[in-house]
Amino acid sequence: MKRPSTENVEAGLAKKAIQYMSADKLHEYCLQFLSNKKNANILVDLLNQLKKPTETPVECLTAIENVFIEILKRRDMTINDGDNISEAECQYKEWLRNCYEDAWIKLASCLQKGSSDCKLQALNSLFHLLSMEAKFPPTQEKKKKRKKSLFPVTRLKVILESLSLSSNLSTDLSKRFSELLNYKDVVSNLWLALESLLKTVCQQQPSDKRIWNILLLLSGLPKLKKGPDNLFCDIKNGVPEDKVVRAAVDNVWKLLAPWQYSSRTHQLLLVVLVEHMMPQMDHAIYLTDYFMDTLNRQECEISMLALQGVFNLVIKHNIEYPNIYGKLYQLFTVDTLKANYKTRLFALTDEFLRSTHLPLVLVAAFAKRFSRLLLVASPPDSLVLLTFIANLLIRHPNLRFLSHNPSGKDVDDDVYEECEKDPVKSGANESQLWEVKLLHQHPSERVARLARSISEDLPSVEYQLEPLLDLTWQKMIKKDVKNISKKIPQVAEKLEDKPLSNKMEEARQKELKALFSEINHLFEFF
Repeated sequence: MKRPSTENVEAGLAKKAIQYMSADKLHEYCLQFLSNKKNANILVDLLNQLKKPTETPVECLTAIENVFIEILKRRDMTINDGDNISEAECQYKEWLRNCYEDAWIKLASCLQKGSSDCKLQALNSLFHLLSMEAKFPPTQEKKKKRKKSLFPVTRLKVILESLSLSSNLSTDLSKRFSELLNYKDVVSNLWLALESLLKTVCQQQPSDKRIWNILLLLSGLPKLKKGPDNLFCDIKNGVPEDKVVRAAVDNVWKLLAPWQYSSRTHQLLLVVLVEHMMPQMDHAIYLTDYFMDTLNRQECEISMLALQGVFNLVIKHNIEYPNIYGKLYQLFTVDTLKANYKTRLFALTDEFLRSTHLPLVLVAAFAKRFSRLLLVASPPDSLVLLTFIANLLIRHPNLRFLSHNPSGKDVDDDVYEECEKDPVKSGANESQLWEVKLLHQHPSERVARLARSISEDLPSVEYQLEPLLDLTWQKMIKKDVKNISKKIPQVAEKLEDKPLSNKMEEARQKELKALFSEINHLFEFF
């Protein structure tokens, strides 16, 4: 098809000159095209700037976006039923639609291969065009009741495909995409677009990088029980029915499950599955075998994440998992304290062990397991483990003998079998928590105080665990130093008093020396 006449296009304006235009000049240039059909070459020049994504100026992306938003608003590409237009006008509208499709292809290429700034602008431009296309479709449908969604799912699929193929999915780009997922219509249609995309991708095993990108995008979904209510496109019928979305989520999992995953992508898959897919799946119960198999894997992080899935099935679907407490018990090893997802494990364990009807021998095994880990735990983890132990003894008063068991074995001949996988057979109920006593003189006053309370004066009310789950070394040492520093003015004030006997003066000097020794010891320990 012939391009419309360009006889009156301003002479001497080379294509490369666009790269050096200011934003205002570029805006004026676009207005020339929009104001006169004879300036069609201007649109061609703009699109040509997008041929090389790595060299595309960000201003050109914005210009293309603004031009087509105006074209969509004016319905310059639309032919309504019964319109009496000339053949030339019909050809012009068809040419605009071809240019619009070309713009989508090139913007998607910029999103995949452009610079960081270019990718961010391309993402914004594509979503703005998607929104405008939903409100002002470039093609006119026949007059009838539209029961299906008007949301441009195919456009969202193009965006997802480009992001999944990106060589560098930057933090800014991921963050911006997550912000766009705060709209109900985007989130709902995302699953439909992803289902369509995966059917194409699943023809062969995708690369580890592409799998990571897809899962990373899904991990940005909002963690809301009811989901967002605001709309991005703000149109009727823009949100598919819940049953359609849930069916799409089920299908997405069926398409994701057969892939081969590295340890890193497998962990992210479990996060996405547990947090974002299970709540929306019609048949989450079918995940039972998958979680059981995954829980038996040797990798600590993967087993911990699978445990969360099992917990959800047990609570919401009344699934009976054989020896679930045995699996939970086995997860608490030295490696657990170094794992990325240990906070999740601590929170889940607290839920599992809340019942006061658990067998005492089982509870004793967990208390002893936590106690043994105190020997290698960091101060923040020690606080968590001590809190677990204290709360277990408070819930089960009949086990308080473990903290001061006169007949219990000492360090050398402790009957507790640390390597025994079955907690009931570990011998913990015949042992004692001597590891807790070792922390009575811990450099951290908080750790030492909590350890002493378990051995000497256990309260009747449980300690709060949640505030400790996100405790870091930095926060802990800051608070410990603050507590020690409160003692310094008190000691200094004593030294400013009138001289007393040599014996009392020596005692005060000794007190001050001990205080500074405590500070030095604390810093050396941390």
